Amino acid sequence: MTDATPQPPRVVGLLAVRDEWPLAAVALVHALLHHVDAVVVLDHASRDATPAGLALLKASALGERIQLLHLDSEAFRQEAFMNAMVEVSQAWAPDWIYPFDADEFLLAPGGLKALLASLPEQLLAVHYPLENWISTPDFDDSDLDGYLNLQIRSLPDLAMPPVMEPSMVQAIAEGQTNYFRRPFGGKVIFRNTTTAWLEAGSHSLRPFLRSQSLLAHRTHLRGAHLPLLSRVRLNRKAAIGRRHQQAGAPSSFGWQNQMLAHLEQQGRLDEFWSRHALDPDDDTAITSDGLRTCRDPVLAEALRPTINLLQSLGLPQMPLPAGIDQPTGLAQPLPPELYRLALRASAACRGNGSGQGHPAAPPQQR
Repeated sequence: MTDATPQPPRVVGLLAVRDEWPLAAVALVHALLHHVDAVVVLDHASRDATPAGLALLKASALGERIQLLHLDSEAFRQEAFMNAMVEVSQAWAPDWIYPFDADEFLLAPGGLKALLASLPEQLLAVHYPLENWISTPDFDDSDLDGYLNLQIRSLPDLAMPPVMEPSMVQAIAEGQTNYFRRPFGGKVIFRNTTTAWLEAGSHSLRPFLRSQSLLAHRTHLRGAHLPLLSRVRLNRKAAIGRRHQQAGAPSSFGWQNQMLAHLEQQGRLDEFWSRHALDPDDDTAITSDGLRTCRDPVLAEALRPTINLLQSLGLPQMPLPAGIDQPTGLAQPLPPELYRLALRASAACRGNGSGQGHPAAPPQQR
């Protein structure tokens, strides 16, 4: 008599968005199709079509696997609202929790659940690399088929410190080096435990314990990152940067967005975009500012089922046309008391200096 086949782990995603339509739809559906059982989605004070679009997805056949929340506060307290979302996700009884952003797409050739099921119980977190894909010069967020043309990946050549040095930010802004020459910090997927606390940016847990963490090799697990997707999105990121500046945030906080805000004020966003978008038919391996690239069709291949499904759901028009009828009452507020507790806990973490930045040493590699 043989033992019964073990059940695959239950994985729940966490996605917080602000003015991210239609990219939020692509990220959400990709996660649901490939990696997770459900996603808790927080709409953070969006003013674009994001609330209407999410409501339409919630009303679709995917809706039973989507939990919609909203937070109307303008303050950006990511660590607090992400950890409040961890608590909300307990209603789904997850074994593992996968936090992700709208511009991130997980690539797991052998399947995320199969990888997580193979891990020993003492491993509580899986760290994986994010790799940057470069957009096309005329990329249109509202053209779903355009996502299938994203086939150029950057090959970074510089080590990334926990906090970006002002001199390097200045070099990127002035065109002395390319943004994509620097690797992006990795992200984390973690086992659902009573002690898990997600640090800001979802790069690791507090406290970081090397003996309980795994660094996944890129051939097993990696994230495709689209940080500079379109010229229109540069304006959105610059607006976020202005809010950081107005709030008196240090220059290292959201440095990419603050840099773009400065460039916008100088009227130089078009010039920056021209250096950070590439024609998909261009075979140049090294650009004039030293960026090395390669052709990698795996992201486009992974996104094809998502694009097909979104189009079949009747969402070919993205952004949504004005005045569209949308279901109401599908998004619930982030529980206020839960959020207040998370705010206090997040402030306490910053106060004692624990877990700042990236892990001091890489976790175990697989």
